[in-house]
Amino acid sequence: MTATPERSDDGNVFDLFDNNLAIDIRLRQALEENLLVPFHYYGITDETGVDLSEDKLTPDQIAEKLNVSSRVDFIIDKMNFYGHDGPKRKALGFCITKKHAEFMAAEFNRRGIPSTFLTGDHSEAERQRQIKLLESETDALNVIFTVDIFNEGVDIPSVNTVLMLRPTESAIVFTQQLGRGLRKAEQKEFLTVLDFIGNYSKSFLIAIALYGSRSVTKKEITHAVRKGFRNIPGPTNIRMDEIAKEQILEQLERENFYALKYLIEDYQAFKSALAGKIPYRLQDYLTLEGAPDPVLFFSKSVSSNRSDNYVAFLQKVEKTNPLIQKLVTNQSFMTVYTKLLSYLPLKRPHELAILELGFSQKTFTLEEAVEQVNRHVDGDQKDTTLHALETFNLNYADKKEILGIKILEEIADNLYAFNEEFMQSLVDEETGPFISDAIHYGLMRYKNEFGHRDLGYPFLDLYSEYSQREVGMMANYRNTHSSFRGSTLQNELGGAHYFLFIDLHKDEDIEESINYKDKFVNQKQFQWESPNSTKVDSDRGRDLAQNKVNGKTIHLFVRKYKTVNNVTQRYTYIGRADAISYRNEKPIEIQYQLENKMPIDLYQEFEPEKLVF
Repeated sequence: MTATPERSDDGNVFDLFDNNLAIDIRLRQALEENLLVPFHYYGITDETGVDLSEDKLTPDQIAEKLNVSSRVDFIIDKMNFYGHDGPKRKALGFCITKKHAEFMAAEFNRRGIPSTFLTGDHSEAERQRQIKLLESETDALNVIFTVDIFNEGVDIPSVNTVLMLRPTESAIVFTQQLGRGLRKAEQKEFLTVLDFIGNYSKSFLIAIALYGSRSVTKKEITHAVRKGFRNIPGPTNIRMDEIAKEQILEQLERENFYALKYLIEDYQAFKSALAGKIPYRLQDYLTLEGAPDPVLFFSKSVSSNRSDNYVAFLQKVEKTNPLIQKLVTNQSFMTVYTKLLSYLPLKRPHELAILELGFSQKTFTLEEAVEQVNRHVDGDQKDTTLHALETFNLNYADKKEILGIKILEEIADNLYAFNEEFMQSLVDEETGPFISDAIHYGLMRYKNEFGHRDLGYPFLDLYSEYSQREVGMMANYRNTHSSFRGSTLQNELGGAHYFLFIDLHKDEDIEESINYKDKFVNQKQFQWESPNSTKVDSDRGRDLAQNKVNGKTIHLFVRKYKTVNNVTQRYTYIGRADAISYRNEKPIEIQYQLENKMPIDLYQEFEPEKLVF
């Protein structure tokens, strides 16, 4: 058991336990399970006139701007206004430099608030002495100002106030600092967090940290800020004043989460949180709350600046690293590695579960593959496992994909063998750890997000996001997968399922004849218009408008915008639906009742007047 699986040495905790992660609890889940105290967060606009808008300010320059008497008065005023839990204030103040921490302690003492500062220059004994004084109910010490040393690994349970006094440049560090005050203690009911938000360019990282997801999208975080993080668990409360909120929203609107510049900054911030250690493994990104989603570094859905795989991305940022430079010249490895990473993030575990067999054997049967898949997902998975094997065998590849690598193939009836290039990359001392990491990262992330649940047929998770092609995979579509697209689709198994893909926000210059009036009526009802050539008395018209009578299952997929920052967006799976009424034709206007009532936050996100980037 560890709170800090990341390490500053070259060790890998996951390897010690054969990549078996029993449980991984993040901030949001810990709050839901009542393992931490709730917190009251107040995002306060720094009204003291400190100008931090210049991007290239050094920490010392920022400290010089922050070290002003008027800002100290402002901070104390807000501390008194918002108060704290318990008879004695026990506060940690996070500063940007040693000079800043020393200044704040001196100014607080001058104003009658007993305070001290601790930095890396102080001995462990002195740190422990000051911590005991802070936790004491009888000692006068109220505040410890610090820089860096209390970000992680320090246990001060009775802390009831956290002061964020420096610009937030890392969602990871913000979460670590917040966590210093979330430990439970006797008679401690909540933590007060005062975040003094200046006019710096990265304040939107606060919102990402508070959202608490590994793979947050711009649309999700924007909606959360607008709604005051309404979905935060339990009695935790997050409030930002209007000026701070608008500043963050404006930054989110401008920021391109997919731009190479942003991705490199995200990587560098994460590397810094690892004390400068290069995160060679994708699994490294599972070790820290608030870590970036590494799939964005090489995802095909990202801009033309994307890399083919994670190693190719590392080459861009670690240009002198000899191992990376050697790996990118190994064409066989790069081909296999790129293929494996193309499955990430997993929407089903079957493909990578099958590849786990390669760690112990070169050939296997269908029955062995099914048994291996059942280690990761419950239920009858035989047909989906067979579909995964057929996909590996390029049965449904298009003209471009048919030229790609076959990771494995069927060599006899019910007997399969792994590709020699795959096996060679897997056992090689240099490339093996990267192949192993790709497989285990995919499966561990899948487990964290979906567990072992049998999602049935099609293998779709309610409210998860999918591309049309991914839906084809989840439906075991036995035709060219790239052909699985369009506004209405059936799979070939008797035409039993329709998959409706809907864009709520139409392009401004769209022709009126195809400007469909698709919208949510309420949390249980959706209005959809068929293609404008569909007649009520056609087979397709009857299937769509009277699906229950005709024994058809309707699946709804909705996205707000087709693209954001020139990146095609996935659809959110809203679930199954049944037609309850219809009118007109060419197009037919159909009212669908949803099988599942939409969560209020998601429904509000999709409301027409609330459509935001």
